[in-house]
Amino acid sequence: MDNETHEGPSAPLSSDEIADIVVGVIAGRESVAEAALRARVSTRSVEAWRQVFFDGGLEALKGTGPHRPPTRESLLQREVESLKEALGEVFLELDVWRDLRNARHQRP
Repeated sequence: MDNETHEGPSAPLSSDEIADIVVGVIAGRESVAEAALRARVSTRSVEAWRQVFFDGGLEALKGTGPHRPPTRESLLQREVESLKEALGEVFLELDVWRDLRNARHQRP
């Protein structure tokens, strides 16, 4: 057995469990080695998770992350566009009804 892995199969960790491990390491509550031992994974896994965590956080702060939640402004802009589209459809329908009414009144 290599000295970076620990005995015994373990169930895959959830993303919340991995985040707890990474935050514990970053906060200094435990070392990478201690976290790996407790989670029954290699120290390389913990280090990789920490790097992914840092990279994802940096991307989110830059606004380039794939899971960046929409801002209130972007949500409101989408709603405005949707309402403009609906209003345009109503105006078109109203024009059709007016044309029908005018055509009916102009018949001899």
